[in-house]
Amino acid sequence: SKKNKFTVTITATQCQYNATAFYVTKTDTAELQAEIESKIESYNGKFSKIKDKTYLEEEIYMYHYVEESSDYSSWHRVNFLQEDENIAGNGIISFCEYGNQASIDLNSLRVCPEELKELPKTAIPVVLYDKNGKYLNGKWPRDELVMDSSESENEKIIQFINEVAEKSFQFEFLEKELIDSYYQQVKCSELAKLAGKFV
Repeated sequence: SKKNKFTVTITATQCQYNATAFYVTKTDTAELQAEIESKIESYNGKFSKIKDKTYLEEEIYMYHYVEESSDYSSWHRVNFLQEDENIAGNGIISFCEYGNQASIDLNSLRVCPEELKELPKTAIPVVLYDKNGKYLNGKWPRDELVMDSSESENEKIIQFINEVAEKSFQFEFLEKELIDSYYQQVKCSELAKLAGKFV
């Protein structure tokens, strides 16, 4: 049925907590994305500091992302996932609009205003339903050495990211139980075939 079919783009090709999961956004959320961005911009970076320094799991915060290689910086809504056991003072967050995870200095998080908290997250965590392991055999292209695949130096992973970056895919969202109460199961033979070349 058409109701479960959506055009999506892939926003993050791997997930820290599930070896075969990745993140997508539906192309019909473009208006919502624009609303989120304009609301964020209206604050001019004036987000309050977190007074008590207690960070709640799954809570939404604001984070100022600065790209080291360029002068690009922007504010994003992020979910706090857990403290980083390897780096004191750091926490692992995931970007609400992209899904990718990062370890950041917790002091850089800010309070997320209620009106921004209320807007739905646009990144959807998914796992490809791969009947009988036809394409992927329970695998998925990922680089275990990095948290965010965009930082990978693995030729195969870089090639895979480039292949999917410019494409949109037709997904069928299956009415199956969520994996780990979080990941939606989806079908897309085009992506399964493509990813199968890189596992």
